[in-house]
Amino acid sequence: MTYRISAADATGAIGLERTNAVAALKKARELEAASFRNVRVIDPEGHEHAVEEFAQSVTTANA
Repeated sequence: MTYRISAADATGAIGLERTNAVAALKKARELEAASFRNVRVIDPEGHEHAVEEFAQSVTTANA
């Protein structure tokens, strides 16, 4: 499964991929901490999530 992370900063947009939800959440939070904006995680089904929304789904899935 592939999770895509998208974000933007003053220089442009970035797109990254991770193979699992936990790694995708970690990278999304790192981007937010680095002042990237519009950080989104796209799950394998194509649904786009804000970081905290995605964090809730990851926490629920791992509970």
